[in-house]
Amino acid sequence: SQTMPAGYLGAFTSDRLALLVDEAGGTLVRTPRYDMNDNLQSRRITSTLGEDGTLQMVANTRYSALQQDGVHEMLHQLSREKVNDYLHQQFDLATYDINSFAYNEDKTRIPSIDETIDVAVRSYATVTGKRIFINPNIITRSQQQPTTTGTRKYDIELGSGYADNDTVEVILPVGYAIESLPPAVSVQSVFGKYDASAELKGNRLTYYRQLQHRGGRFSSGDFNELVRFYDAIYKSDRSVVVLVRN
Repeated sequence: SQTMPAGYLGAFTSDRLALLVDEAGGTLVRTPRYDMNDNLQSRRITSTLGEDGTLQMVANTRYSALQQDGVHEMLHQLSREKVNDYLHQQFDLATYDINSFAYNEDKTRIPSIDETIDVAVRSYATVTGKRIFINPNIITRSQQQPTTTGTRKYDIELGSGYADNDTVEVILPVGYAIESLPPAVSVQSVFGKYDASAELKGNRLTYYRQLQHRGGRFSSGDFNELVRFYDAIYKSDRSVVVLVRN
């Protein structure tokens, strides 16, 4: 690659069989792999919620190793205008504007990219009478929702492991208090670990989310456990906080 740092393989060539040719002949070897401790996404969001349901947020994210591959490709193949268009389709939000965005690459052996995005979201929260319903997990929601249909015959092949860490701070509108907080969730599985919780200090709601997802090959008999793991994450990622006007 002309843009990747020297010594970094990326998703296409890491953890693959390769032919090593030397004086003794040819030998099959496996290229280095990147695991859960390398493939990181660490995100911190600071945001302010309006009583009309609008949300102003700044998201700072660091992508490392395989988690930065897609962002790296975007930065080196698209114009700034096209990156802006991509970001306008990236988030699972009804209507939003990208006020600004910036990226900084660290081209070390395990590369990383820092992303800063300023976003204005219209009608993020649902306002009903004196109550506001808001999902504190603004942009890191799992889309995985497999179903169990019959008996699985073949082993489960998952890609490389990865870890996501999110902290979201939401400043609540004046005159509102928490009526309902979702309970903390902790799920442990052969496929990884997931934790999510929310707390209120003053008028600042803070949401924490951690996902450690293992990669590799698993028995077909573990498929129901995979469905349970993904389903628990999917539901927790969509938990709602209820605010009530004093």
